[in-house]
Amino acid sequence: MQKYFRKICLFLLLLISMIIIPTFVVDAATYNYDFWKNVVPSSEGLAYKDTYYGKDIPFGGAEQKAWSGTQKDGTAYTTKKSVWVRKESVTMPFSAWDVNQWEFRNLSDYTSISLHEMVQTKEVIRPQTPVTVVIPNGVPDLHRVQADAKDELAEFIETEFGSLDDYPEIMKTFIQDIVNQTNADFAAAEEIDDIVNILLATKKTLIATEPIASQNPETIEEVKASAKSAVNDYATAYNYQADKQTEINSFVSDANDKIDGSDEILEIVSSFDELKDNVNQVFILVNVVAKDLFISEYASGEGFDRYLEIYNGTDNVVDLSKYALRIFPSGVSGPINDSTIVPLNGSLGTNQTLVIAHENAGSAIAEKADLSSSIACSFDGNDAIALVKKNSFNNWEIIDLFGTILNTGPLNAGISEDSISYEDFKVFGDKIYLLDARHLYKETVIINEMPVEVQGRSCIFVINSEMKWETVYDEFVITDYVKAKLDAFYRFTTPLDEITPAQVKSTDLMVKAPYVPYSKDSSKAAIYLYSAEGLAITEGHIYVADTKHSRVVKINKTTLEVEEVFLTPDDPTFFQYDGSETLAETLRTVYRPSKIVVNNTERLYVIAKGVYEGIMEYGPTGNFNRFMGKNEVVANPLKLFWAKVFSEIQLATIALDLPPEFTNITIDKAGFLYTTSKPDPDDPLASKMIKMINTNGKDVLKRNGYVSPDGDARYVAATDVKGAILGPTIFSAISVNDIGNYTAVDSKRGRLFTYDSEGNLLYISGEKGQLSNSINDPVAVNYFPTTNLDGAETELVLVLDRGSKSIISFATTTFGDLINKATKLYLENDVIGAEQYWREVIKMNSNYELGYIGIGKSLLRRGQYKEAMEYFELGHSSTYYSKAYQQYRDNYLKENFDWIMSGILLGCFVLIAAVYFVRLRKGYKPEEEEGGAND
Repeated sequence: MQKYFRKICLFLLLLISMIIIPTFVVDAATYNYDFWKNVVPSSEGLAYKDTYYGKDIPFGGAEQKAWSGTQKDGTAYTTKKSVWVRKESVTMPFSAWDVNQWEFRNLSDYTSISLHEMVQTKEVIRPQTPVTVVIPNGVPDLHRVQADAKDELAEFIETEFGSLDDYPEIMKTFIQDIVNQTNADFAAAEEIDDIVNILLATKKTLIATEPIASQNPETIEEVKASAKSAVNDYATAYNYQADKQTEINSFVSDANDKIDGSDEILEIVSSFDELKDNVNQVFILVNVVAKDLFISEYASGEGFDRYLEIYNGTDNVVDLSKYALRIFPSGVSGPINDSTIVPLNGSLGTNQTLVIAHENAGSAIAEKADLSSSIACSFDGNDAIALVKKNSFNNWEIIDLFGTILNTGPLNAGISEDSISYEDFKVFGDKIYLLDARHLYKETVIINEMPVEVQGRSCIFVINSEMKWETVYDEFVITDYVKAKLDAFYRFTTPLDEITPAQVKSTDLMVKAPYVPYSKDSSKAAIYLYSAEGLAITEGHIYVADTKHSRVVKINKTTLEVEEVFLTPDDPTFFQYDGSETLAETLRTVYRPSKIVVNNTERLYVIAKGVYEGIMEYGPTGNFNRFMGKNEVVANPLKLFWAKVFSEIQLATIALDLPPEFTNITIDKAGFLYTTSKPDPDDPLASKMIKMINTNGKDVLKRNGYVSPDGDARYVAATDVKGAILGPTIFSAISVNDIGNYTAVDSKRGRLFTYDSEGNLLYISGEKGQLSNSINDPVAVNYFPTTNLDGAETELVLVLDRGSKSIISFATTTFGDLINKATKLYLENDVIGAEQYWREVIKMNSNYELGYIGIGKSLLRRGQYKEAMEYFELGHSSTYYSKAYQQYRDNYLKENFDWIMSGILLGCFVLIAAVYFVRLRKGYKPEEEEGGAND
């Protein structure tokens, strides 16, 4: 009974562990470029402190309450006669939230609109938060942060100072005392934020200590002399204007006096640190320039006396055609696109201002205005105003904001919602190539001096390892070879300089121009992409599935020329452009390539929409070779029955049995194709939705896990619960890394399933929702090799979400990292080396069966068969338990064969003797059996 009870308990543990597979995600972030990040504003200022009902208020938005309130001197003011000017003494970025950075004036007293002789700025790098907080299972751990902070401090000391033994005793003791006190403060801290602030303050002190310690002072007097030397070096590093030099000299004098008056090293170091802060402030105010345009003044007076001033503090003349204004009435968020902005034009010189006034403003303002616009100046006290600029994506991006935008919905700092559709991305080296199928949804281009509105134009963005946009590709010159190939295939005979807008816009593939004149040189032919959906990257080329142009193009990375084009296969499946029949007269499929991969021999593999024959293979020169890897149809017994009963007319009304469509494809370094497919509605198990296809077109994926690699092992098929997600997983994308682990993303429930090369489920991550890291409409997934803060190699999992129009980054926790390391060592045949990581895994999650199996495999390899059996039992692996048991049995027999055989022989002898003895006791006489009794 106990034996069965134990097995029942183990079975329940298995079910529980399958439900709580640990997620490996701690950090998931959408990459957004913060235009003003890492910039330190000044704290010096002259503004009034303004209140509303006794409470400090921000400007703009519904929070502002029309600016009614009281000035610092007690006099009242209203929005009817108010001017808000960004203060001369405040550096960028100006904050509409900080009243201290603005000056209030009465319009009647305000005559000078331009106040920018001193308004300049520079990017100043803020110290980044130095503590890397690892949060197992998403729960902050104070003790872990304390330990991490101590390690961070030790590493900082080693980086800044090297070995403390190289310094004189006086400095060595001082630095060590700082470290000891800081570690004690870490231990006493009760909040993670306190630990971070302590570490930042200590680092700042140590940075000020280093130039003093580097002079190797041995006495307190030498420490003072070293500090004065550091003060002088720091203060004379730059040249200042005469009035500012006087201010600098006073800072130096004060610092030296404080140094002379102190015998404590900490006070001496603090005096030098204070000098640095003072000099830095002067440097920021007088020596640098702005990064971009900003709104410098905002005025709302009586009637239409309103204006905005924009200032160019950069050292370049700025083209205003890339800038615009966006007004958010009452601060309510909304899209920023060509229909909602007020465009600017002309140019603005360095240190110049652009004043935009209401067209009905009074003469005092109108005389000073450069432009008049009733739309741009239609704001009131509750409105937020943004200065926006077109970025490299041709999207509008906020670069300066006056007021508050209330997040009633997602602010789309780009073009309209349906004008952008990220369809695919690929990682190659340290670059990310992002395909936008409809970047320029409606764009007017010039074709032979005639404007043409192009629909659905696609482009490729290149993103670097820091997740910053580098460039965009949206037009590609074609070689003469490709032009001739397109002419022959489409029977196109129109000369390049005679192509008409009608041919460019045509939806009839027999009439549509397969190329256009190049915008920069009309003597060359070029192509643009039309609703492209697939991307593949190699060392020298970019391959794009130009979906609605029915082709795949091969683009040279360096020259951006199209060197090859892969057209509709010469196969009965597809409609052919031979002129003998029209599209309406044929039932054949129009070629719509969707997802593509390329192997190391430049063979191209294509998944096309509406094609059920399998994956298409092309040779390097664009010739179609074959279909391969076709999905099979699952037999439906009911349909088979009706097929024998129904007439041909009745059978025609039944839907065809078609194999599931492929949804995506990727390729590993060995050339195996990994595909995802939709579930077959006739397959109750929803199986084989992930395949690994070899060059012969056979599925060779290993499925050795507890559950097959098909996503959810259990799901709800039907329910009355409103909003419930029904049915099996639907995979929309897949990626494989260098060790054979692969991650597939479920578009139905927004989750990532990661498996090893044996088909074992390693972990599940992600979910649908409204957070920035939610996966709602995933279309692509890729591994992204990188390094962590410790310099160790690691991998991110990047997911392209079409719904949020973002790339979401998933990083492994310590738990996930241990699993990855153990799996990697196992695949490298270092089963014993993987054991230490598996033991750490089961310490963190005692229900993780693969950990027990991994330890069992190591014990099996070392010949510890009995112990291996115990771990295989805990891991519920009957296969490996049987292997270990067989080895244990064979080994036991081998080691004890002599004793076992001796025991058997001895037992036989004893048994025979006992039988003989018993029979003698019963009167048995052998001679009676032979000759019978004597008379």
